[in-house]
Amino acid sequence: MEALLDLNIPHDEIKKCNHCRMYLQAIYLSDTMTGDGEYLTDEAWQGTPYIAPFKLRSWPAFGKPPNSYWNIWRKWLKIAFLGRGRRLTSPLGKWLSFDPTWPWYVDGDGQLLEFDNGLWYHHTSIIKRNRLPTFESDRHLSSTSFSIG
Repeated sequence: MEALLDLNIPHDEIKKCNHCRMYLQAIYLSDTMTGDGEYLTDEAWQGTPYIAPFKLRSWPAFGKPPNSYWNIWRKWLKIAFLGRGRRLTSPLGKWLSFDPTWPWYVDGDGQLLEFDNGLWYHHTSIIKRNRLPTFESDRHLSSTSFSIG
């Protein structure tokens, strides 16, 4: 939100952006980004929150904002952070620490990994592409051990 405040957005529009951010349960920009820190997620763009189990009791309940709020949210995200498509003008870079409560990671080869109950799973790529890759929803136990950090 700090970056948006620096843009001198009209007060009524910053309130609408904040409502969208609260609904998404996002504190940091990284909460709305893909695992590689380069793209805004489809969920953050469309207004579908990723509900992490550890946030359920600690986050205030906010009703879903109307479409007009999401249009304002997208407008200011584009201005503040996004280049072509939903790619950040300044990607966030590598994660500095491993968070066992966060299930999704992308390895150096672009493979989608899921960490669940101490086990690593991988999701098969449907379409090989660098921009917004697509993966199967079915997961497979990974035979390779992965190290994060």
